[in-house]
Amino acid sequence: MKQLKFIKALLLIFLMLSTACSKDAPEPDEPYTGNGYIRGNFGSEYLTFKEPQITGDGDSSSHYYNPNINGGLLLLTRVGLYSDRRSVSLIINGIDLDNLPLPIVISPSQALENRMYGAVMLYDYTIPDSVVRWGPEDSYNFEGTTQKDITINITSKTDDIIKGTFEGKIRSRTGLEKAVTGGEFRIKIIRKE
Repeated sequence: MKQLKFIKALLLIFLMLSTACSKDAPEPDEPYTGNGYIRGNFGSEYLTFKEPQITGDGDSSSHYYNPNINGGLLLLTRVGLYSDRRSVSLIINGIDLDNLPLPIVISPSQALENRMYGAVMLYDYTIPDSVVRWGPEDSYNFEGTTQKDITINITSKTDDIIKGTFEGKIRSRTGLEKAVTGGEFRIKIIRKE
């Protein structure tokens, strides 16, 4: 009988320890190195973009926040490596980054009550010269907005490192559609005034 009580006590202690250890503690962010990323499933492809887009004058205008454009503009763009001639951009307008409660969701269901709105764009730089980019015959470039198809969730903004998720649908001008799932971003921004 004593042996049975001892086994029950051990079982109870084991149960308490195993449930106490299984609680989800927030995972600490890995140190920020490199250029950050935008990644996720775009249609049937899992894409990871890590390189900033550099303009002709060498300025990287691909990851900044400017409070004086459109009530606050956050632009995050990353490009593929040379073999993948595409880029992805997340754009959020009407954002006051310094007074933003976290986490925040920018989604179609909040489009009317929220002054923030955004977009996810997948650009393809291999578009033929005969096709006008974003014209009615463009089946290479895709876009979705938070007013209609996309949800963007900003979860962290520590030390100007913007982190979050996105999902929804993006469409070409010809009506082709790609589901976007498991989208993630983490990029250190530059502040412009």
